[in-house]
Amino acid sequence: MVTFEDIKNVPLFAGLDEQALAALAPKLQLLRLPKGTFLYNQNTVEPTLYIIKEGVVRLTTGDTGKGAPQTVGILRSPEFLGELSLIDGQAPVTAAEVIKEAQIIVLRKPDFETFLEANPPAGYSIYLLLAKEICARLRKLNDEFIDMTKFVWEMSAKI
Repeated sequence: MVTFEDIKNVPLFAGLDEQALAALAPKLQLLRLPKGTFLYNQNTVEPTLYIIKEGVVRLTTGDTGKGAPQTVGILRSPEFLGELSLIDGQAPVTAAEVIKEAQIIVLRKPDFETFLEANPPAGYSIYLLLAKEICARLRKLNDEFIDMTKFVWEMSAKI
């Protein structure tokens, strides 16, 4: 069971008052997971938000052709994952594996939607923080794509 104390310092819930936090807490689960546990696999459909309270999670995708998945991200407390599937209900494009024993706060989409219906202002606050994080991640990807494109152009000019 997740308590008010477990979530009061989670950045994603920073805009929520005590009443909203108290209403949200029973909808959350706290998982204690050993190293090697998968939160989800690539293309698994169970729209869920995972908030890392403690530990480290590695995101991987596909097969590199060398028999091993490619690491695309390492997440630590207080980062979260699964936000896109929480919003759109689609399967994630990565797999998420615990690489250091972890405590993970879990919010499933049906529980989130029930909370939103009963607490619209709190839902707005959570969606706004989710949108800001998604924008930050997209901007980072855009910067990386631009850098990669510049590199390719520079290399092709030398050929």
